[in-house]
Amino acid sequence: MIEIKNLSVETRRGVKILQQTSMHLGNGHLHVVIGPNGSGKTTLLKSMIGLIQPSQGSILCDSININTLTPLAAASHMSYLGSEHSTPFAYTVEDIILWGRWHRHQGYPTKKDRQAALQAAQSLGIEHLMSRTVNTLSQGEQKKTHLAKSLCSEVQHYIWDEPLAPLDIRAALELMGLATGLVRQGRLVVMSLHDISLALQHADSLSILAKGKITWQGLPSDSECLIAIQNVFDVKMARQGHQINISLD
Repeated sequence: MIEIKNLSVETRRGVKILQQTSMHLGNGHLHVVIGPNGSGKTTLLKSMIGLIQPSQGSILCDSININTLTPLAAASHMSYLGSEHSTPFAYTVEDIILWGRWHRHQGYPTKKDRQAALQAAQSLGIEHLMSRTVNTLSQGEQKKTHLAKSLCSEVQHYIWDEPLAPLDIRAALELMGLATGLVRQGRLVVMSLHDISLALQHADSLSILAKGKITWQGLPSDSECLIAIQNVFDVKMARQGHQINISLD
């Protein structure tokens, strides 16, 4: 469970990035955050895991204030996947994936850790890349490597910022299936997405951010959801059965 209470984030010069944001996210749940570029999605997700200190409010993970935990202790509760990845050194795919279990092996991976890394790679179809250096991979393969790193952590909470970029459509659908599988195991998955259709199709609940504020929060099936998305993105939306049509006019 993650509970965010009246969270606000400001820059040192007083520019407000997030304002009075509150959420209550239970385990066994897939929560998707959407919003225009610059709306505060990444700031919100980084705040959830303690990478950004709020200027106001608190974030509780299983009733523990996340900002009181050491990085190692936080990693035993939550796994974060950023939207961008930089790997300047020639680490192998297996090395990268094993980083996700650092809170367990702390630099001395066991046979069990390596087996968990292999299983995570297999779930994303990259087991054949385990001995490759990550800087020789395509962007999509690098993304899958870092997703495997997150899956390998075997924690209760997964926080993923734009996990579908730059995956192709099949890989994107497979990842949403993996997220659903984690939820069925009782885990909490929170992710930001730009693909509105996939968000509406797979999310258990949805938050819409605009200019640092949550403008709407609820179920994707709610009749007010499409209206809220239209207002924030300035687009036209229509639901036809299970299909969502989006246009500019």
